[in-house]
Amino acid sequence: MSDFMAPRINLEEFLLTEKERVSLESPIYKGFSFLVDILVESDSWERGPVPGQISFEYSPQSHLIENYLSLEDEDLEPVGKMDIKISLQPVNVVLDLRATLGKNFLNNRDRHLEVIVSSKSTGRSTNACIVGSGSTKDAPITDDCASFILWALSGFMSPPYSLIMAIIEVTDSEEYDNFRARRLDNLQNRRLLRLRTELLRQTEIERRRNFEYSLEVNISRLIGMTWAELAQEHRDSGVPNDRLGEELYRYRENLLSPMIDDNDLFLNL
Repeated sequence: MSDFMAPRINLEEFLLTEKERVSLESPIYKGFSFLVDILVESDSWERGPVPGQISFEYSPQSHLIENYLSLEDEDLEPVGKMDIKISLQPVNVVLDLRATLGKNFLNNRDRHLEVIVSSKSTGRSTNACIVGSGSTKDAPITDDCASFILWALSGFMSPPYSLIMAIIEVTDSEEYDNFRARRLDNLQNRRLLRLRTELLRQTEIERRRNFEYSLEVNISRLIGMTWAELAQEHRDSGVPNDRLGEELYRYRENLLSPMIDDNDLFLNL
């Protein structure tokens, strides 16, 4: 075995057992081979604590995380802004290649990578949901894993919400819990506001239906009256004090004193 091949073979055996590698279909194995090529050419990663895991150290920028959460917080208006102060330390972002392959072999439509975020300073860890980046569902999941590694080596540019929240959870769980609690309160307030708005809308719809029904019933009653009965009711009703009364007042007036248009005048000449 050449000195060049030894590190590569050793890495392949760490990532997947020989049995697992042999069982890979050709497109998936090609993606795995490309993934190994990337790792062999880079020193900016470490082997994870468990075989099959690839670890990257990431030092998130506090202002980037806070800006991200502040932008998200804008969606919570009109409830109000939240003061977000996150104390961040470097974390390890770990891609569990073996678990990812096993999961996607069972359900290729669920293209998610098994990613773990951990903090040495706090000793906490959590899973981060990272969706595969494959352009088609037929692309091998190892392509997504290779894309993740290239993204990690570039410094996790434009991290998604799931990764940000995982980082906050493991580095500053107290502030994370406070943020989640305040955000939940805001979401509940927004939900209550939507419920009140919907209740007002339904109340208005019901009021309008009742008005239209009452108007229809009364017009039907007026149509069945004699001229004398109509005139008597018009005198007894007095000045209308609501919209229904106004509509019925105008309707009775039209029945009692119908307007004569120009054609009628011409015909009577």
